[in-house]
Amino acid sequence: MVFRPVPRRPCETLTRDGLWTDIYRLQEPLIITQCPIGPCASTWDAQYLKQQCGQKEVSVHVAEERSLNFVNRNFQYRLMKLADAIDCMAARGERSDGQDGCNGTAASAQWLSYRALGERPYKDVASLQAFGKAIEGDFCLPEELRPPDSCLFSTVLRLATPGVRLWAHYDVPDNFLAQVKGTKRVLLFPPTQVGNLYIRPQDSSSPVVGLLSAEGEAGVDFDKYPRARAALDAAWEGCLSAGDVLFIPALWLHTVEMRALDHGDLSISVNVFFHSPLLIENKAGLFDGKDIYGNKDLVPFVKAMKTVDSQVMPLLRALPEPYRQFYFTKLASSLEEEGRTQADTESKGSEEQGSA
Repeated sequence: MVFRPVPRRPCETLTRDGLWTDIYRLQEPLIITQCPIGPCASTWDAQYLKQQCGQKEVSVHVAEERSLNFVNRNFQYRLMKLADAIDCMAARGERSDGQDGCNGTAASAQWLSYRALGERPYKDVASLQAFGKAIEGDFCLPEELRPPDSCLFSTVLRLATPGVRLWAHYDVPDNFLAQVKGTKRVLLFPPTQVGNLYIRPQDSSSPVVGLLSAEGEAGVDFDKYPRARAALDAAWEGCLSAGDVLFIPALWLHTVEMRALDHGDLSISVNVFFHSPLLIENKAGLFDGKDIYGNKDLVPFVKAMKTVDSQVMPLLRALPEPYRQFYFTKLASSLEEEGRTQADTESKGSEEQGSA
């Protein structure tokens, strides 16, 4: 299937003002190529990370199949030394000492993905500072891309077995995904496709699997998820190499396949999550203070859904058919029309400000 390619632009052609006033305002994906991202570009590999922080105990996603799905939870969380996790990812086979490093299960049958947590796991947002001086100074975004300090949410180290596929999901913050080693294939879906990917109001992840399937592999179950065809028709595709930084706007759904260039390589990347300056200016009451992953919906939406569940749904569910379905459809249409009206009003206001 052919997807819309994500535009690419060399980092050297960007200015800081141009990025934040022009590109960011579009809220569309962009791959910024040839980015200077610090010493990590030459130093980070399996051996270096094992030497610098291999004894750190980490929580790793471990699955028996390559496509991880958060909704169906087809993986386990395992605590292990980072060095052992790296051994499993890089080789997917028995280690030379006869141990597999994966809690007694053959590494060759497993797929691993690691997302760094905060200094106090499950309490703090992720930061490279949680690794101490060993690697925190190795990575930095170029000045042109660096978000204002007041907007920064988290910096997340990611390692994975080449071939692992992560489920489709969206994040509430904006995201610079910097590829350090290996390559990545990313499918992105505009926010308008949230319903076509069957994301429930309380979730930020899609249950649909097979979106990244190659020819000859089992793909999406369209009998179960027929609207996913429309989502795929609207998808954008980008392939990242070392030194590429992908801008993923807030609320854009995305699913990722990790790749490596050579046998034994890892896929290594860093997410830099940051909140829109518009949200920061009006942040009172918007964010869930316990959100450490950046995937909890804004508080006003959560409150609105509670009202819908407790007051609106019972009224409409009590109606007989065909009235029930008719009024559910009418309500959904009304909400969509209100969204379009608000967007048009804001767009016109921006145009008038720009021409003033």
